[in-house]
Amino acid sequence: DYVVVNGAQSLSVLNRHKGKISDDLRLVAKIIEIEGDEEFAREITLASNNQNAIKPRDQRSTNILQTRLEAEFNQIGFEGYRYIIKRGQDETGNVIINEEAGRLLMAYDLGEPWSCHQIYKVFDEKYAEVFGRPVVDAWRIILLSKMMAKIEASLPTIGFAPIQRYRLTRYFLLYAISRLMEEDEAAKDVLSSPDALLTDGERLEHFLNSVRTVAARYCVDLREEFVAAAEAPDYKSVLKSPTQVQDMESRFRKSYMYDVARDREKLPSAEFA
Repeated sequence: DYVVVNGAQSLSVLNRHKGKISDDLRLVAKIIEIEGDEEFAREITLASNNQNAIKPRDQRSTNILQTRLEAEFNQIGFEGYRYIIKRGQDETGNVIINEEAGRLLMAYDLGEPWSCHQIYKVFDEKYAEVFGRPVVDAWRIILLSKMMAKIEASLPTIGFAPIQRYRLTRYFLLYAISRLMEEDEAAKDVLSSPDALLTDGERLEHFLNSVRTVAARYCVDLREEFVAAAEAPDYKSVLKSPTQVQDMESRFRKSYMYDVARDREKLPSAEFA
């Protein structure tokens, strides 16, 4: 009653090539003897098969969309940025991992920040939508990464650590900023050419400052929504709900535009356009 709980693939290969195995081959084996305890046998099986699972990202690492982006990053050489498409690559220096790139594109371009914690959607259900559009290139991904860095710098404005640390908070802010930029015609013109913006140091600095300013304003709104309110809703549930995220973003944007009309705020493009 021998049962192989780990190593079946190795045994299959050995069996296929048994005619080539030499007499001095030695293999390490672990043998566990049990007496009819099926539950214990199940636990042994689970414990013996705990290798890292293959991720959807790994399956896409040789896809033409990923290898093209990797080549683009290497070609432009902007600020030493590199694009990481699979586990095991050197992640030191200015790197953007394709998982993060997909989340940035999902939030900003597709307008679905509520899905950014479900990485399988980035590399499976939504893969073509996320990476397969003509506008997706190395310049766009680098710009979105720089915008996210400014958003992350603004998070302490919320004043409540659990929300600040929650992954979907930052993607909501990126989504909300994208919707505000859509209402700002001058901003849309600038953002249509991310390469020109990134290579204009002075304008880029003003642009990123405007991103941080808007993000800080929206962080105050999040604090009012989830911390200061008498009956604050559960932020995790809200940020995972498409309907509630869209409603919250709409309210934040209307409030911002109302303040613009009253000269209390400026459109983002006032800083850089």
